[in-house]
Amino acid sequence: MVSTLGGKKLELCEPCMKDTCNDILQAIESEVKSIDGHNIIWIRESPSVGKSVLAASILIQLQDQNRYVISFRFDHTQSTMITIDALWHVIACDLACLYPSFHQYLVKHDKWHSLPGINHLFEDLIVEPIFSLGDVPYEELLVIVIDVLDECGGLRHNSPAKNDYKGLLHTLKCWVQVDHLKKFKLIITS
Repeated sequence: MVSTLGGKKLELCEPCMKDTCNDILQAIESEVKSIDGHNIIWIRESPSVGKSVLAASILIQLQDQNRYVISFRFDHTQSTMITIDALWHVIACDLACLYPSFHQYLVKHDKWHSLPGINHLFEDLIVEPIFSLGDVPYEELLVIVIDVLDECGGLRHNSPAKNDYKGLLHTLKCWVQVDHLKKFKLIITS
């Protein structure tokens, strides 16, 4: 099952050509299946080497395995899709579609109207509601694919964009540290 932005698949690149990237895809699959493994898989490389192509391949591979998947792509050509707010709002919306208890928590506690600031937003839309899920069966554990993370905030030479990017890195650090988030996997390209 794939859930992305209200049921619309976010446009990712074409996947890897057949029989390419197999070693990388197998390593990622192994890490995703490992309950005790890392919960953030970060794929870093120079620009234009195929990270987005790899992200598309990972998404397709997870779909083929009937995994719950949310994908998000920072897109510098769309000003509404380069902010950290957009990332966590889209993910929270898709989580609410996937898990009824998550949706109920957001509505009951009026979390859609979070206080300003990335820390409040992340806490209100992701951390607290995910805690409400309790034990999720392994086959229903979520994988989030975030593509082109380095385009978060657009060009980072100005102050607001730098703060947006730093805020994102802070939320990713929390993803590793908060126990009930650890069971969900993030795959990031940058």
